[in-house]
Amino acid sequence: MDGYLPLTSIESDKLHFSTKAKEIAKFIEVVPNNIPYAISINGSWGAGKSTMLNFIEEELNTGICKVVRFNPWMINNREELILYLFEEIYDCIDKGYTNAKEKFKSYALKISSPLAKLTTLAVSMSQGVPAPVANPVANAVGDIV
Repeated sequence: MDGYLPLTSIESDKLHFSTKAKEIAKFIEVVPNNIPYAISINGSWGAGKSTMLNFIEEELNTGICKVVRFNPWMINNREELILYLFEEIYDCIDKGYTNAKEKFKSYALKISSPLAKLTTLAVSMSQGVPAPVANPVANAVGDIV
């Protein structure tokens, strides 16, 4: 069974991923943080996607970046997804950075209410609820959040 588990240390690289993992980690570190981008790792089951992610994370954790593991596939709806993501990020901010942690919390609270309103409105209207009925419900949900 161990042959099916992802490798966690670049020292045990049997798939020759270390060079590419280091290149990807370096790219992540040097791209300016105001430029949005996405990285996709694709492959069939057992191809080594999790191993590659582990190697990239190991490289990043030695530099200026902090990796936040987020596995959204068990979350049922958008509100939970966003809240769970913010909780994961908040929990990963080191205790020594209390100002950053408080700013992040403040930002999360500011966007959670409008996001809850928007999501409630969109879902209500997609289910055939007329806007005059859906708007007060969305506002009430936003006020609760």
